[in-house]
Order: sequence, then structure tokens, then C-alpha cells
Amino acid sequence: MIQAIPNIYVGRRIMEQKILRELQLTELEILKTVDALCMKEGIQYYLVGGTLLGAIRHKGFIPWDDDLDIAIPRADYNRFIEICLCGGLGKNYELHHISTDKNYWLPFAKIRKKNTLFNETDIKMLDCRKGIFIDVFPLDSCAKNSGLTYHLRAKIVKTLNFVINMRVRKCKIKTIQAKVIYLITRPFSIKTITLFRDTLCTKQKSGKYIINYASNYKYTKQTMDKSIYGKGIKVSFENGKFCAPILYIKYLEQLFENWKQLPPEEERRNHNPTNIIFDLKKEGR
Repeated sequence: MIQAIPNIYVGRRIMEQKILRELQLTELEILKTVDALCMKEGIQYYLVGGTLLGAIRHKGFIPWDDDLDIAIPRADYNRFIEICLCGGLGKNYELHHISTDKNYWLPFAKIRKKNTLFNETDIKMLDCRKGIFIDVFPLDSCAKNSGLTYHLRAKIVKTLNFVINMRVRKCKIKTIQAKVIYLITRPFSIKTITLFRDTLCTKQKSGKYIINYASNYKYTKQTMDKSIYGKGIKVSFENGKFCAPILYIKYLEQLFENWKQLPPEEERRNHNPTNIIFDLKKEGR
């Protein structure tokens, strides 16, 4: 007998498999909506990170993974944001981005399903959208993958991401380095810091390489020859086909040391949210 999926999940150390699967399927539903919009508008996107790894190694989600990542080249990314702001996602989904929420701090966008809740521990006190989501990263041009300017720009961007995160979430300052950075940037508003960060990211309009400044992976691993992404290629993911970098094996080899090998069980983690609600209307919220 198939056990019904609970509408509400309250966080535990390890997410129950049936809850995890329902979450994955909800994210897949969001991806299908985004894919349809991108195909309609001629926007190039790619499965990236662990989502691409799952597509190639598992033909779907990594079994323990609870998020879904795509990336879009900056020009198309900006157009995608504008289309979403104008209602392009339809009535069941919404954009979560610095342009929609004053408390949004991330250097990338999220597409969330309305009337759901995915409450992460580190943002549960913030007044912002918290529906189940997929992440949408911007990809920027980069002339070189070495040299002082390359490393300095990337490190400044990473530092500014840290500052914005610290300011919005009101994080405790635990190190001397963090305190110094906080004091230096204190005179500037979050909006000013964000604009400066985005200016740095988009300064180079063309180049041989593409970089994902917003990724949690090392920026050197996320700096790739444009030919790796190319025009994209459709790959199987769950019950559909979605766009991936055309040289996806090279992508995986650069980002992950041994992408074909499963990590030890103790390293198989997910976000472990405090609670998930798949339908807020059922709860009268």
C-alpha cells in the first residue's frame, strides 16, 4: 500500500524519502514551467552543478539532493528576469530576486511555487518569499582564467556577496576579518554594494570564458571555456529532456574531481529545512 505524502514536513536531521521525492517532483514541475518559458522566448539556459551531475549520472535528481540549479548567460538572464516581472511565469509561480524583495540578498534568482513553503533555518526569521524553489544563476563573460585582474575581481565579488549576506541576515560577526570588512563597507547601503557587485560581474561583455560568480563552488572551477556551454544539448532528466552544456562531460570533470563516483554516505546531505508545506491552502494560510 502506498503511503500518502504528508502535506506538512517538520525538519529532522534526515529528510524522509517520501518527502524528499515529493519535493523533487515539485521542483521538476517548476523546471518544466521555466523550460517552456525559455523555449517560447528564445532564452538559452543550462542545467548546472549537482543538477547536471544528477542528469548524467542518475538520469534525474541525485537521490539525496533537494535542490535544482540552472544557469543563464547574463544578457538572456536579464531578459528572463524582465519577462518574469511582467507575469511570464503564470499564476502559480513567482520570481524571487533583489528586484522583488528588499530582504533578498542572493546574487542569483529563485523561481518559487506559490502556496508552498520551504523554510530554511538561516532565513526563517526574514520577511520574504519562502515557497519551494529552483535556483537560476547568471553566467558572465570573462577574458582570462588567470592573472591578477581575474583573481582580484572574483575575490571582490565573493567578498561583496558575503557583506550583503551578513547585512541582510544580520549575522553575528565572529572573526576579525569579518569585522574589518563590515566596518569598511558600513557607510554604503546594501543597494549601493549590490550595484557595485553587479557592475564588477558584468564589466566584461565578451571573452573566451564564462564564469558563474554566484556559485558556492570555487570560482576557478566555475570559470570555463565558452565552448563547454555552447548552444546547449538536450539531456534526460527524470521524465523530460532539458538543456545542458554541450560538452557536459568536460563541465563535470572540471567541477567535480570524481563525478562518476558516489560520495560516502556521511557526505550525502541536503538542505534539511525546518519545515515544508506542499499546499498552504490546505492549511488555511
